[in-house]
Amino acid sequence: MPIRLLQLPDMKLIEKGDIFKHLLPKLTDITESWIADKIQSTKWEEVAFVSGKADRRKRVIEEGVKERAQYAILSHTWLLDEREIIYDDWKTQQNLSGAGYAKLKNFCQVAYRDHGMTLAWLDTLCINKDSTSELDESIRSMYRWYRYSAICIVILAETTVLDDVPKDRWFTRGWTLQELLAPGRLKFYSKSWTQLLDGHNDKGHTEKDDDDDDDDDRDGDNDSNHGKNKSSNLSVFAPLIEKATGISLDELRTFDPAGTRRNIPTRMIWASKRVTTREEDSAYCLMGFFGVSFSIAYGEGRERAFFRLLEAIMTTYRDILAILDWSGKPIGRDVHATSLFPSGPECYKRILGEARLESFDWSDIQDYVPFSFAPKEPMTLTHLGIRIDLYCVPATVHSFEEHDGIYTVSMKCGARFREEPIVINVYPHTYRIFDEEEDEGYGKEFMFGIWTFERDSQDTVYIPNQPCRVFLLESTDHYQPIEMPRVWNKVDTPDPLRISPDSPWEDDWDKEKISIKTFIL
Repeated sequence: MPIRLLQLPDMKLIEKGDIFKHLLPKLTDITESWIADKIQSTKWEEVAFVSGKADRRKRVIEEGVKERAQYAILSHTWLLDEREIIYDDWKTQQNLSGAGYAKLKNFCQVAYRDHGMTLAWLDTLCINKDSTSELDESIRSMYRWYRYSAICIVILAETTVLDDVPKDRWFTRGWTLQELLAPGRLKFYSKSWTQLLDGHNDKGHTEKDDDDDDDDDRDGDNDSNHGKNKSSNLSVFAPLIEKATGISLDELRTFDPAGTRRNIPTRMIWASKRVTTREEDSAYCLMGFFGVSFSIAYGEGRERAFFRLLEAIMTTYRDILAILDWSGKPIGRDVHATSLFPSGPECYKRILGEARLESFDWSDIQDYVPFSFAPKEPMTLTHLGIRIDLYCVPATVHSFEEHDGIYTVSMKCGARFREEPIVINVYPHTYRIFDEEEDEGYGKEFMFGIWTFERDSQDTVYIPNQPCRVFLLESTDHYQPIEMPRVWNKVDTPDPLRISPDSPWEDDWDKEKISIKTFIL
């Protein structure tokens, strides 16, 4: 739970020790007989990571406490022209007036009156920002605090009716991205503090889902409309939210930070549309969003903070190859030596005509390639750059054309591709390396450095029959890549491409020029 909370309805600010005292009366019904009944009625075969009587008892008690330790949490945008009520104001009981105080009071009233909450939290008041250690803990814990809240109340300060929702400033701020995705229960309010829709949960089930949902039955308000509203609210809000954020209905309902590793570019695109007041917050606000944690250091600058976010993602998850699927400005040399990390989330933005692989699904080839979508060898961040193994295949330019600002280069790789060469998309800031009028252009020889490959103990190499990521390297100096990561779309290859000493098409390849090399980039 948060470090401190407001006790309702008297709006008393209480610390953790007092929070415990406040909750004790609500826990008295967790008796031995209650525990025994819960253990007996729980379908343990459906509960993961529980074994033995002690584990079952512990789980039942934990769930019982969670059900009773409920608090409301506020999601909002800070006032532009008036000051918010902060921790020092409340401790000294000064400056308790104006729009900031009205927001605080309305939130507490709504939480207590409409949703039966006796504890509430909001960032302006409940964090002592003068304490560096408390601020650090709060930023690292923020996603979990929203995730485990009983209800997240969202005040859309620029919204009067539903049609205003996509244009509200709330959808443009950095911190509100996780505040949209983390809570299980969400209620949207207009600027006049009226519910935009009736019902229990604006993030509830859609019509196609089951009507029975224990999470949606905690509140008795509006019982007559309860079933109807819980199944329709998200159907109303989802198109508005997708219009404002690009986040789909499925992601809105099932978002999981741990599932980010296969969708890093997509989720970075969401983040690239957001702004923060302090430049470092553009990275810090994504910690919980990506399920990672690192210390905050205001003053380090935007790029260094973003670099540390990517570093944390890279060292936390196994399937992280998509982290390199970007285009644009690389991280500055004053931040790190690697050229493979982008300078910000905007480098993942989709541009007109761009074909980017935003996620990867191995289900189509899982029977053929029994590996995860991860480097076979560790991809290591060193002080010299990222150490990575690439499977290098020679290539020459076949043709070159431009259409609507997108430059398409046809490459020939191996004898099998002489009739139908591989086609790759090249971005405007790099296309000149293929221009036949500059530096011999078509006369150059290149290497595809492929990192989405797998190999087994017999040195058989598998390249999936999907777009795969590559570096384009000049063959004269293989250790100096001239392209940033790109999508390579294979044409007319076996399903999937399998290169090994006993391959039926091994004569199509010049084995002396194909090799696995280690690069530091």
